[in-house]
Amino acid sequence: MEEGASIGESFQQVPVENKSYLKFWIIGAVIFLIIAGIAFAAWKFWPSSSDQPGISDQEQSEATILDCYNDDFTEIICDPYYALNFTYAFEENLKLCKPSEGTFALGFEPALAIFRGYEILGVQDGYCTINFWFLENKVINPELIGKQMTCKYADSERTVEEVVGLNDSKEHCSGPLMDASVKLSAQSSPKFS
Repeated sequence: MEEGASIGESFQQVPVENKSYLKFWIIGAVIFLIIAGIAFAAWKFWPSSSDQPGISDQEQSEATILDCYNDDFTEIICDPYYALNFTYAFEENLKLCKPSEGTFALGFEPALAIFRGYEILGVQDGYCTINFWFLENKVINPELIGKQMTCKYADSERTVEEVVGLNDSKEHCSGPLMDASVKLSAQSSPKFS
């Protein structure tokens, strides 16, 4: 650049093909800065599960789905995404049949005050074997509390939708909770002569 020449004059002296290259790099840098700014804002301001009221970091590993609802289950009191993490964790562990324990609720179950505990035992005799029980609360029938059922699912049945549909099946599930559920269901169904 000649001494005393302005930046604008020197830019005009650059060959045409280099100007388009420079514009490309400027536009690319601006787009990168915008994306980086959005990513930083999402990271900085997006609530994490550890930020949820009422659940400390220490308690989080011991938290259950019940911690996300008020006493009569009419209101969710934690971040809905945090509440869904219980179901997502079950769903992921179910797909892999990964030995694990936790709590969750599916579909309309929270509206009916149905919350489940589970223990995935792993693959046994070619089936993913899971123990289920209901979490104690003020709404669920006390005859179902303290009982457990064991369910077995083939590879193709390892989805939340299949679990909900097959939990009513004696072909897939057995144990004291299954027996009590069948008994209560028979008592409450209408009888036709």
